[in-house]
Amino acid sequence: MEFQGIFDSFKKQRVAAVVYEKGGRARYRDRLTLGRNGKVLFERFNYGEAAGLVFSMWGVCGADGAIDWDTAASADYSRKDEAPRQLTGNDADSLLFDGAAAPWAAHTTLKSWPAGGLSKLSMLFSGN
Repeated sequence: MEFQGIFDSFKKQRVAAVVYEKGGRARYRDRLTLGRNGKVLFERFNYGEAAGLVFSMWGVCGADGAIDWDTAASADYSRKDEAPRQLTGNDADSLLFDGAAAPWAAHTTLKSWPAGGLSKLSMLFSGN
């Protein structure tokens, strides 16, 4: 499974990035922002009274469907190995990683994503 088809659909829809959230029952709220330029941002949030960002980690999508995470930048967090590593399936509104049954459902569509290098100006001149 490769990311290229997903990136092509983003370009066709003139979308900079899509935010996905992990489905199923989980202790944390995990979000994955996938940009049309191949950049990925994984974010983990707490639930409840102390809700907030636990950690985030940047990565790059590989041609073979693997995500190469920059684990050195988040060395202080011990559970970074729980981030998705390999795309194993997708449909129009969700992604599957690492052979897990719980899908990552599309949550938000972003017309620009400055943190990922896709500003409004760059999207305007991207051609598609």
